[in-house]
Amino acid sequence: MLRAKDVEVRDPEGDGKRKITVRRRIDRLEWLYDRRRQTGIDDPLLAAARRLQQDWQDAQMLVMGAVGSGGGTANASRRNVVADGKLDAMAAHASAEACLPPEIRQIVHIVVCECDDEASLTRAAAIVRVHQKAALPLLRAGLHLLAKYYGLE
Repeated sequence: MLRAKDVEVRDPEGDGKRKITVRRRIDRLEWLYDRRRQTGIDDPLLAAARRLQQDWQDAQMLVMGAVGSGGGTANASRRNVVADGKLDAMAAHASAEACLPPEIRQIVHIVVCECDDEASLTRAAAIVRVHQKAALPLLRAGLHLLAKYYGLE
């Protein structure tokens, strides 16, 4: 998702300053947070979403032991550290998502963890088969439950 922002810059060829429009990529959570008056996604909810997102990303990392070759105890212990980190992240993510009801869990997972341009509330509502207007309240409820789970509220 791209967001436009007007920026004043010095125009070396012109008469001082001019306005240009800069576009930068933002993710869905930042977009919802920027519109917190309409969406109700405030600081604790964003923090809970970011924490779940980080656990998901850590759980997706490649197990280094599968890539490397060679033997020895030093190499084996290095492989286990990465594998243990992945397992810990997978357990943390699964545990956090387990506190959510299934319908809410699916919406939260689509919007928070699937960080692509297609991970919209509309798409999440279509997948879960709820009305489009129900997706935001369900997401907000799920993030409240996560914030309580993480001790952020």
